[in-house]
Amino acid sequence: MNSGADMIGLPSRGMQRIPTLSAFLDARTALIGSNEAHSLRAVAGWGVKPSGRRAAQYAAHHGLQGLFIEDGFLRSYSAGAQHPPMSVVIDTLGCHYDSTQTSQLEQLLNSSQQLRHDDDVEQAKRCILEYRLSKYNAAGTRALASSMGANRILVIDQTWGDLST
Repeated sequence: MNSGADMIGLPSRGMQRIPTLSAFLDARTALIGSNEAHSLRAVAGWGVKPSGRRAAQYAAHHGLQGLFIEDGFLRSYSAGAQHPPMSVVIDTLGCHYDSTQTSQLEQLLNSSQQLRHDDDVEQAKRCILEYRLSKYNAAGTRALASSMGANRILVIDQTWGDLST
């Protein structure tokens, strides 16, 4: 982790309790408005939830960079706060699932930049097929997948009330 003076402000105590967040941000974190938050370089909020909106407003008001954070596509062993994220998406423009504003992922997908490299595709296939990685890598999911045989159906869903649906 960056040991310099980089500090990122967080709008909620819930975000501050995520044990992996400082490592993902490569910076120390402090609650916005706290005594520690005097030398912020950015403010980070969770998605388009209230903390994300508060972070964006605070950043704009104080001339700081705003960061939108969301669970990564390979999140954790299981769902819930007791299982901290093993990956996050950090975007300076918005959230990939929010169609009301652009995101860095959307801009990348709409660009002419080459997104796919054969080595990356092979690694992704191994992660999904051989190692059976998924958003939540619970042991029950692996047992279920191996008991289903060759014919499988992928159902894409989110938690009830999730903003991405």
